[in-house]
Amino acid sequence: MEIWQCLFLLLLSLTPVENSKNNDFDLASFLRSIYPGMLVKEEPFIPKRDFVGRSEVQPNVKAVSQDSNGASGAVVTTKDGQIKGITVDKARIFYGIPYADPPVGAYRWKPPRPVSPWPGVYDASFPRAACMQACSGPISEECPRKVSEDCLYLNVFVPLDVDFLSPLEVPLPVLVWIHGGDFIAGSASKPLYDGRFISNFTHTVVVSLEYRLGAFGFLVSGKNPLSAAAGNYGILDQQAALLWVQRNIAVFGGDSSKVTIFGESAGAQSVSLHLMIQSSKTLFKQAVLQSLPFSIPLKTRRDALKLGKDFAKQTNCSVSDIVCLLSLSPQEVLAAQMKTSSKIVNPFRFLEVFETWGPYIDGE
Repeated sequence: MEIWQCLFLLLLSLTPVENSKNNDFDLASFLRSIYPGMLVKEEPFIPKRDFVGRSEVQPNVKAVSQDSNGASGAVVTTKDGQIKGITVDKARIFYGIPYADPPVGAYRWKPPRPVSPWPGVYDASFPRAACMQACSGPISEECPRKVSEDCLYLNVFVPLDVDFLSPLEVPLPVLVWIHGGDFIAGSASKPLYDGRFISNFTHTVVVSLEYRLGAFGFLVSGKNPLSAAAGNYGILDQQAALLWVQRNIAVFGGDSSKVTIFGESAGAQSVSLHLMIQSSKTLFKQAVLQSLPFSIPLKTRRDALKLGKDFAKQTNCSVSDIVCLLSLSPQEVLAAQMKTSSKIVNPFRFLEVFETWGPYIDGE
């Protein structure tokens, strides 16, 4: 956004509006009304999506094990178990690989846990659910068809000429995509992010990942992570996926020492954070930032906790009552998240309204 636009919006915020309640100008609503995709309704619109879990593999979807030419989908053996993907015209694809255990129940606001190994062969022939999100306005039609709290999955795209039975003499570089969406929306399996084309064109192994969004990924209700939501879980999810890449990408023909992370918008912000986080330092070698919104400031712990308190008020739970917060259904969390999103966290940094939920500076 240009400086003159910011000044224009600031002047508008100081101008009284006759028809507003209590003669107050609702800057948050105004900004969202002119910024496509922002949440503008006080009452949330939650699409009627299917809320699926890992134990509920789509019963009506037949697993695809062969491509149109009759070639069988490849089977690889990871640290956690065997995985069978599919072969298409541009790449070998492994959809919906779990990189962490489901963050559900008591683990809703906990760091990601190592994925539990599975017996048999995991069916990676179709994408799994995206992380919980609710949409309104122009972006509602772009919402994932299925959303769930159980969403810590990633997709792997491998060039067709990679033979898993004969290891490559020179492993391929790896590209890890982190999607954008204001940290409240988006999905690794969005058609726009289909990694088969870039994998085939650049001859690289491409990975796209899901991470927790909105209140599920960034709620802060206190400082003690043992008794409160400590926030930044979405960033920790990304770290867990990058660690999975380090442990497993070799069996897909990738070189774990040549990992490039890249992302757009909120994904670019995530990339910039990993460049600063010491514990991410060994998980990748290069980074690409696409359309990084530098003008949107990161929250302080105080700002994040204030947002958490506002969120709790919408649920009739005390911000310090983690048991009450954990008892909320996913839909109730989304509803409270969207009502809270209509408030500006810090009126002196009003650009925060463009990204109410997201990472905060926690010292790590």
